[in-house]
Amino acid sequence: YDFSNYAFDVIGDQMIPVNLIGNDYIVMRGGLYPDVDQNQNTPPNDYDYDGERVFFTATANNTVLTIKSYSNTGVLLNTYTSPTLNAGQVYAYAFKYNSNKSNIEQFLRVTSNSPSFYTYHVSGQLSELGSAMIPTIGVCTGSTQLAFTRSYNGLFQVNLMVKTGAEGSFKVYDSKGNDVSTTFNIQASNFVEIPGSGWSVYNQPNNDWTNKAIKDTTYIIKNSQNVFHLGIINISS
Repeated sequence: YDFSNYAFDVIGDQMIPVNLIGNDYIVMRGGLYPDVDQNQNTPPNDYDYDGERVFFTATANNTVLTIKSYSNTGVLLNTYTSPTLNAGQVYAYAFKYNSNKSNIEQFLRVTSNSPSFYTYHVSGQLSELGSAMIPTIGVCTGSTQLAFTRSYNGLFQVNLMVKTGAEGSFKVYDSKGNDVSTTFNIQASNFVEIPGSGWSVYNQPNNDWTNKAIKDTTYIIKNSQNVFHLGIINISS
């Protein structure tokens, strides 16, 4: 098979002690190309699954996951129930995608009857892969201040999640302490609340900061009201 037109990446993340994980997660889609078309239609006319994958690892026997998917505007699209998992077993989930963009699964809310399970998200941009262990929202997690740096000139996406009610309390500063919040323009209206979670997520296309963040510049993002989580996806070209 000719792999000359495909990208290759090594991905991974550090392990987390079981006492620091939970049973309630929100996963925000990145920007990977869609995967194989299960209906054998000619791309890009229709795709059944996105290239995005989430791997859930059970830490206890008889674990059952409930996965709710939401659109970019926060509309509930689907609810799935996983097979019963025993400790150490992994369940893989692929984000659903259609090229008409009417029902892309943009966000996932995943809960379980088990006290804890691991959530590992394989994401990226275009055909370039990245990955991360997703922090639980079931306990007090997050920060009120985080730093990020854009390392490459390619696409730069920000996945931002904040406690509901604090969406309009963000400020961004450059490495010299200058307030550059107007450049990034994080507005409360750019967020979508995930029902019943107590968290809101930054939606597309607002999370595309390719034309906002300057390469090799460090920024500080702060929220004066509550905690938030931040993830970045930046490709080289």
